[in-house]
Amino acid sequence: MSQISILGFAPPTPSQDPSGPGPIHWSILVSPSKDLQTTQQPQSKPKKSRFLQRWQSPAQPQQPVFESTLFDMHNHQLRQQQYPVPISHPEEESNAPTSEATTDITSSLEGKPHRLVLRIALSTHPSTSQKLATKVSTLLYATPTYGPEDDWLRAALEELIFARILDSETISYDVDAILNYARGAATNPAIGVQELDYAAHMTRTTQVKEMFSRGNAAPKSPSVSPSRNSRPANKRVSSKSHSFLGFWVTQGGSGQVKRHQEKRDYWQRQDDPYGGLM
Repeated sequence: MSQISILGFAPPTPSQDPSGPGPIHWSILVSPSKDLQTTQQPQSKPKKSRFLQRWQSPAQPQQPVFESTLFDMHNHQLRQQQYPVPISHPEEESNAPTSEATTDITSSLEGKPHRLVLRIALSTHPSTSQKLATKVSTLLYATPTYGPEDDWLRAALEELIFARILDSETISYDVDAILNYARGAATNPAIGVQELDYAAHMTRTTQVKEMFSRGNAAPKSPSVSPSRNSRPANKRVSSKSHSFLGFWVTQGGSGQVKRHQEKRDYWQRQDDPYGGLM
């Protein structure tokens, strides 16, 4: 199991801009996974198939394979070196192993190295770091090395995504998203080295989006319609006095005649409205 990371190095000369460390020197690191660094046993270098030997370009130089390999653009060429970089002293023998190493890398300026300021873990890969470094080396030799640092990093990420080396079942790797994340982290200078995890960041972002989408899709409670008796009393009185469309039944003259007729004696004419006076 191996891990692919982006390393950002500060420029060799201090930046005059207080908002950031200046233009970042980008690199790609292939290293053993952190979970397996303590238990991983040294493995023999696998034999390369004849097909790959014929397919490999003869112009590509053969590079040694290390446990952790760093790829960057140096003097308009792709540089591949062991990382952390071993420190050699002139008085020591050339074939003597050294235990000292540094996270700084040499720059084009003599005596002014690039200082490590940012480390972003991108993804893990099931292959060993030595085997994966060989694949990455073949891919990155096709990247342009005569442009800005950001252009080289973009081309390197495109090669890794197209070859499905940067791949995951839970998140989707996008070149622009990775570049924006790396640039945003580089604009926030910190004391020491920033350790970030891009995969964990994208997982949290996806979970937050799913939470908001579930909240927006929840059914809304039905609105309560006002009842008929909720109108004010003055509104009911005014509506009765102005909007009644029925008929008022009143007792006219015929009603009074009927009441008079009911009081007449039996010998009086019942059909005479004047009670026999006429």
